[in-house]
Amino acid sequence: MDDQDGIILFSEGDEKKKRGLDTNLIILTPVILTMLAIAYAYAENPLAFCKSFAMWFTFGLIVFWTWMEYYQHRFVLHKEIDLDPNEPWSQEAGDRNAAIFSRHVHHHVFMNQKYRIVLDMQSYALYNGCLLPPLIYLAGPVNALTGAAGMMLGSLLYDFMHMAYHFPEKYGNFEWSWF
Repeated sequence: MDDQDGIILFSEGDEKKKRGLDTNLIILTPVILTMLAIAYAYAENPLAFCKSFAMWFTFGLIVFWTWMEYYQHRFVLHKEIDLDPNEPWSQEAGDRNAAIFSRHVHHHVFMNQKYRIVLDMQSYALYNGCLLPPLIYLAGPVNALTGAAGMMLGSLLYDFMHMAYHFPEKYGNFEWSWF
């Protein structure tokens, strides 16, 4: 099924969770810019904002997003390495194993399903809702907001590159250089 989303992997009502990169760009670009504007307004002066931006935005963009992506793939999506091959079969073990394998394998099996590749809005809301308040308390609003904006931009860049691998005709071909 070329570029179609006719295969149903979700239960009834979950079709609202399907998303595309264009939707994420339309929603998150103003969010990122608003976070940066609020951080600028909270900064003592433009130089303080620039210093925060240089450090925290870069940290969020490169370091934190890279770590989050590694964590998700290593510990959330690829839990099959934790399976015990000697475990006796039971319904509970079978259900757990099915859940482990179905989490990430859907992406690998249905890789031409463009609405299943990018991060969904609920994940953005969850990450920002859980991480931003403690970061604001610990690092201050300027640093926390610039770091969160960097993390979101890193996520969008990752999703763009991911879509380019799956759909090079629309998003560009990255099958060159060291990739």
